[in-house]
Amino acid sequence: MEANNLILYNGKVITLSEDRPSGEWVYIKNGLIEDIGDKEGYKQYLLESPSIDLKGYTLVPGFIDSHVHLMESAFNALS
Repeated sequence: MEANNLILYNGKVITLSEDRPSGEWVYIKNGLIEDIGDKEGYKQYLLESPSIDLKGYTLVPGFIDSHVHLMESAFNALS
């Protein structure tokens, strides 16, 4: 089992990608998103990765903010 692998399943996965805007699970391999799907396709990865049941919660992409005040920066850009 790889340390940087993870399966997040049983939720609503929002990707913001035009090709695949959503799914029910995501497979992370070596710290990067490797696969996203619907239904039970994640089961093929169970032997090589730990998993977390999202219990129906929604998973959204994160914003990485290295302490740049996001809203302040946006307002400054508009002015």
